[in-house]
Amino acid sequence: MATRPRAAASPKPSPARRRSAGLTLAAAAPGQARARVEAITLDHQQAMEGPLGAGRGLSWTALRGAGPALAAAREQVHAAHAEGATPLLVQLGADRAAAALALAERWHQDHDRIVVFGEASGVAALTISSGDTPSERLRWASGPSTAALRAGLVGADRPLILLVGTAEWVGWSAQAAAPGAPVHALSPAEDGVFAPWSLESLALGAWSGADPAAAVEACSAAYARGRALHTDIARRIAGLSAQFDARLSLGRLDLCAMSELGARVAAVGAQAWAAVVCKAQVSGAMRQPGADAPRTRRLGDEGDLQRLFEGPADAWTLLLEELSAIHGPGLAPLADAEAALATGQGRAWTRLRFAEGDPAVALAITLILLEAALTVAMLRRASPLEMPTADRFREGLSLGPHPALDAGAHAPQES
Repeated sequence: MATRPRAAASPKPSPARRRSAGLTLAAAAPGQARARVEAITLDHQQAMEGPLGAGRGLSWTALRGAGPALAAAREQVHAAHAEGATPLLVQLGADRAAAALALAERWHQDHDRIVVFGEASGVAALTISSGDTPSERLRWASGPSTAALRAGLVGADRPLILLVGTAEWVGWSAQAAAPGAPVHALSPAEDGVFAPWSLESLALGAWSGADPAAAVEACSAAYARGRALHTDIARRIAGLSAQFDARLSLGRLDLCAMSELGARVAAVGAQAWAAVVCKAQVSGAMRQPGADAPRTRRLGDEGDLQRLFEGPADAWTLLLEELSAIHGPGLAPLADAEAALATGQGRAWTRLRFAEGDPAVALAITLILLEAALTVAMLRRASPLEMPTADRFREGLSLGPHPALDAGAHAPQES
């Protein structure tokens, strides 16, 4: 698990534009997204014994010793994908880009605005494919309050409400806010931690000028890298997490972002990590383990930095470091200063480096974080992709009254 050298930042593409059915789409050159994914690197020198001092970090021997267990866990994760236990391989299929573009074109012809409404984690996941500049005809409204949904519908003549999440209140609230408005429901098979690569996510990206083909190519490249140890960044992140937890009692992941898009990637990555890792199985029953869910913060936020460095020393940091070839060093000096501060205090601090501002690469990073989380769950013998607390909450809710529905009314269905 040797440290890879720092990669040079890839220049931002100058995408050719093509227009299909009135929808403007940025078309990436073939192989461009894959090349940018190949430039993603993980630098964990600040997590090793040398920089932190003997007894405070990890030795290379410890990481290499974890190799067989990591390899077995990764094989389990890939086998689950191959056996259809997750929708990931279907989502990365070659036909997905064309299907997403066709859906986006149909939306473009039939609607003047799309309001994405539902469970907060799912809504956040669908924002990543639109990159830094979402279409002005898109609105995001996390529930269960309908205020943001109503505000997002103001001024629209032909809106579409995209419902996200399987909780029953999602349908109730949409009907209460906009009776009779057309709705489209995100497929339950692509909900939750797999929402970033759903057909609807790729279609929303196309509305904002992103190329669905580039997104699928980038995520496929990230997944393909996971088949080999020396290129599998998810495996290395999982290995660090497991060793930090077992040897240094660092059970919490601190995800630090450098930009607005990076912050959204961090939030979605943290939600996925919490969903599949932050629980353990004891005597057949699920319980919450001692490790807390990941935290997210922005680089340079002194309040967050104070809470992290002056609070309990239970976290290790993963910086989502976006490299810019256009704006010079950017926030690199700020990142270097925090790394020096962390090293001086004996704190584990790592960098996941990638090109900035590219929604396709951002989606690939969310995939890497999910694969790392699934691998950690396998190592802990947790039961990934099960959320019993949420399930019990929904069951209890379904047994109670439905105040958002009029008597005899039905929740809206996909149309």
